[in-house]
Amino acid sequence: MKPAIILREIKIIEIRNAIFDFDGLLVKTEKLHFESWNAALAKYGKQIGIEQYRPYCGKPGTENARSFRKLFNLPISRKGLYGMKNDLCMEQIRKSGVPLMDGADEITAFFNSHNVPIAIATGGKGSENEAKFAKFPLMDRFDVIATGDDVKRNKPWPDLIEFTCKKMGADPKKTAGFDDSRTGVIALRRAGVYVFGVPTEYSIRKDVENIADVTFSNLNQALEFIKKSIVSFADGVLYLQVKR
Repeated sequence: MKPAIILREIKIIEIRNAIFDFDGLLVKTEKLHFESWNAALAKYGKQIGIEQYRPYCGKPGTENARSFRKLFNLPISRKGLYGMKNDLCMEQIRKSGVPLMDGADEITAFFNSHNVPIAIATGGKGSENEAKFAKFPLMDRFDVIATGDDVKRNKPWPDLIEFTCKKMGADPKKTAGFDDSRTGVIALRRAGVYVFGVPTEYSIRKDVENIADVTFSNLNQALEFIKKSIVSFADGVLYLQVKR
């Protein structure tokens, strides 16, 4: 029997805006979150390995606190566990800052150079965001900042992405979205944007690949794809030839 041949449609997409997740995509904070959760759990004699942690990558901290409390039967409230983890995480950020992920500088500069508005849409909330944003050197490149505090339903619901598009005055069908986690790419997909998956060692690559339109190991690879796919451009808009 001959192998099945899968034909994918080649089409031109119009990109007038781009939306980026924050943790694990623009900045190297997923390792910090992982280590902070383990530091908090260690106070109760518990630990979580990377394989066990991956399904929680990209989910809101309060949701993970609820899950870990139940998983390990911890004698602490969800709010208390999240607060402990958050304090440990913020202490490290204030000491060491937030290193950029590979390609974060280059891809944001690229969109800026073409006058394509860009936004951050992070599920993070409250003081956690304040500490990270204060240390983020590329903040002035972004036109819009949206967080989990802006919506009732966080990722994987599309609400945060839809809120960001509305704030930007963007048409989701003419927007590129970038995220490293399964939770994030689901939110982007549900919102109707063109999805760039950029999984890390803390996310499940196969899950991201199955949902995203295209998947890359880092933002530099994503940028090279964009540059090679450009068939035309004007001020504030890129036209890419892609397979969908």
